[in-house]
Amino acid sequence: MMSMTMAYSSADAVSMVDPMAKALRLEKRAILLAENGNMHAAIHAFQKTLELNPNKSELHEMLAQCLMECDAADAAVPSARRACELKPEWPEAHLTLAHCLYNSGSLQLAVNAFKQVLTLRQDDEDTRNELLQAESLLDDHWRRDHDKEVSLGQGRSITVRQWRQCSLCTLGDHREGPGYVVWDSAVILTQYLSRSPQVNRDQFQKAAVLELGSGTGLLGLALAQLGADVVLSDLPQVVPLLEANASFNGATVRDAGGTTRIAALDWKEPLAQDTDAEYQYIVGADVVYSFASVLPFVRIIHTLRAKNKKAAVFIAHKRRMAELDAIWQALLQAAGLKLTMVPVDAGVDFDPPKDYSPDLYAIYSGVFTQEDTSWAAVEAVLAQHPSAALLHQPSADVPSVPDPAPQSAPAPDCSPTPEL
Repeated sequence: MMSMTMAYSSADAVSMVDPMAKALRLEKRAILLAENGNMHAAIHAFQKTLELNPNKSELHEMLAQCLMECDAADAAVPSARRACELKPEWPEAHLTLAHCLYNSGSLQLAVNAFKQVLTLRQDDEDTRNELLQAESLLDDHWRRDHDKEVSLGQGRSITVRQWRQCSLCTLGDHREGPGYVVWDSAVILTQYLSRSPQVNRDQFQKAAVLELGSGTGLLGLALAQLGADVVLSDLPQVVPLLEANASFNGATVRDAGGTTRIAALDWKEPLAQDTDAEYQYIVGADVVYSFASVLPFVRIIHTLRAKNKKAAVFIAHKRRMAELDAIWQALLQAAGLKLTMVPVDAGVDFDPPKDYSPDLYAIYSGVFTQEDTSWAAVEAVLAQHPSAALLHQPSADVPSVPDPAPQSAPAPDCSPTPEL
């Protein structure tokens, strides 16, 4: 039985014509109904009371409790959140919100709410224990649904966290696009450079590496675990994910003697000072996945070439359209980068994705030509190429990353009650 004892003043004697007096009468009845276990009627009574007195935090908090008793935690969340808004220093409101969020499966938001309770009431051991339980479940969820582990061979592995839309946490909130998840091409190139017998892994020790279009940072962080000094770069909106994964793998990278640095890099903009440097290796995975991405990528390669004519380039690519593959390779050749397809070792120490085949995925190694190449050479090839017009179409051909289907909130299982 719920306990909702509250103090009342002589307002009980005020004429029932007074709306606040009516609200007080309804509130007392709602509390009595809840304490007697009649949650359906109590919910209705609290809702009617809130129509008359919508800014009383306690009413919203008690309504949230009743909704949870009806197994309607999703429906209870707005009421609990409103209670916190009206009375932000009231720990009980935040605790009720934490319980609503936890019971509705919003683990990360529940963790945040439990932490807020402890900010207001630091000696609350029961809440501290609930926080630990919620954090444990959230960590299990991240490992199961967001973390991607890739073997680097010799007993080593790397794990990066992906940002996907889901109902349990906020890792994917308000983020859309291909940069927040691991693509198979990144797995293939990561394993090729770290595990293939064709590659001398010692060459990356203290080598300066730039990864283009890092996304989750899997490839660059793997090279950092081989001892490289890596600049992870992507669009500004992807930088927080890179920072999180660099921190997540920080200890392992330091133990290997590598370093990482995060840089915002828009291929359509001039190079910033933090990326305009000399590198021994330039790497990227699935950097050309649509016609709209071709010219920006070719331009950034042409720009980097000025200081990096001795750099080795590695690109992993998933073949999607013959026209796309033909034009980006032709333009890179004109920009001064000569590509050679690398035969990927599918032997014992190579574990590519399940759908891997040489017809679908390719790894290219590249070297820059030493003679000067102007952008006019790229434009000349572009003017004659049969697929040139496709580069200026809207980027509707960018592959989307499916998100888990949103789960609708269940309606409270509460039958209608008579008008009060």
